[in-house]
Amino acid sequence: KRSSAGIKVTSEIGKGSQFTLYLPKYHDQKTEELKPTYHTKSFTGSETILVVDDEEPLGNLASEILTAHGYLIFQVDGAAKAMDILDEQSVDLILTDIIMPEIDGYQLSAMVQSSYPGIKIQLVSGFTDETNGELVNDSLYKNILYKPYETEKLLNRVRDLLDN
Repeated sequence: KRSSAGIKVTSEIGKGSQFTLYLPKYHDQKTEELKPTYHTKSFTGSETILVVDDEEPLGNLASEILTAHGYLIFQVDGAAKAMDILDEQSVDLILTDIIMPEIDGYQLSAMVQSSYPGIKIQLVSGFTDETNGELVNDSLYKNILYKPYETEKLLNRVRDLLDN
């Protein structure tokens, strides 16, 4: 009663019950209209990204997402081919899977950091217990993008790496 609220109950045997709540309308002179907040971060870019994944469908997916947002993409299925591309093309970022035959993503990262220190690297893995003590840059291990990842998470991480 103190809140000026009420409840009405009607019941009919075999049919059920109906509960109606009556709540007072709140009037406050100080109430302000809330304006919606929009996130305006752009996920688009024109930089060149090298996608390295021995599983073609997964490499294709990442490439399609990035291409749709304006990035120029080179896609290869292994570290040796990635190094060939780097010898011939200017690349801003490498998105590489960790578990690959012959040369894994950690080894590729070390090679790239040694030969092309200006290139940003994003490691990607479908496993959560990946470890490697030989990384030149420990932040690579701390910032692994785990599959399956959301499109927005991939785009956000790529943009953050390219902008910093």
